[in-house]
Amino acid sequence: MSEITETPAVAFVRAHMEAYTNGDLDGARGNVADDVQCYTNEIHLDGIAQYMEGLARFAAMLDPGSLRILSARGDEQKAIVMTEHTVGGQPFASARTFEMDDTGKIKEERVVFFGPSA
Repeated sequence: MSEITETPAVAFVRAHMEAYTNGDLDGARGNVADDVQCYTNEIHLDGIAQYMEGLARFAAMLDPGSLRILSARGDEQKAIVMTEHTVGGQPFASARTFEMDDTGKIKEERVVFFGPSA
């Protein structure tokens, strides 16, 4: 059974994930701080250029519109979200934490992927 608590941070990261899953990388870019830090499995992305390069590679793998939120909790500044996308029709799961900066943009994302390598 899934539980989704729609807090400000959860709503924001949901919109962010929906944007890139649907191919709106410009919209996703607007959600991220310039000095964003992202940690995914064994990769560290430092700054918006590296983040967007990695996000573009990841989004290109996904079946458009395949985002499914399995569970989400958070508060004003932080969110933890379990998701499932599909890649070639096959499930691709992840667990993510997000932290927002003082302007409300994503300053840190940590992801553990369960599926094809991004």
